[in-house]
Amino acid sequence: MCLFTSSKFLSLLLPDYVWQSQIILYLNQIKVTQTVLIDHLLRLVKPYFGNTVTSIYPGRSMHPLIEYLSLLCQLGYLKKHSASKYEKIRGFTFYQSLDRALEGDKELLHKLFKFL
Repeated sequence: MCLFTSSKFLSLLLPDYVWQSQIILYLNQIKVTQTVLIDHLLRLVKPYFGNTVTSIYPGRSMHPLIEYLSLLCQLGYLKKHSASKYEKIRGFTFYQSLDRALEGDKELLHKLFKFL
């Protein structure tokens, strides 16, 4: 799974993996090439953003979900068609062993560092 921490997520009182897991589990259920609207994803995670230290984001573009979706695009899981529409272009890998999960994490980190 793709779980990340960002400075935008620091205002949350719950771990990032809680709401990020909900996004991944939802996206895992839809087919590759299927599109999803940002409004649907925002409604999906809304309960997790009710308990924030600072609950006001200056705009939609500052919402932590937007940054998370951008990372999923950079990693090749999603394709952004517009500010409100994303397409799933690749499935997610769920590892069966800790050793393989650690190898997968290492590969993912190498991909992420290419974008920095």
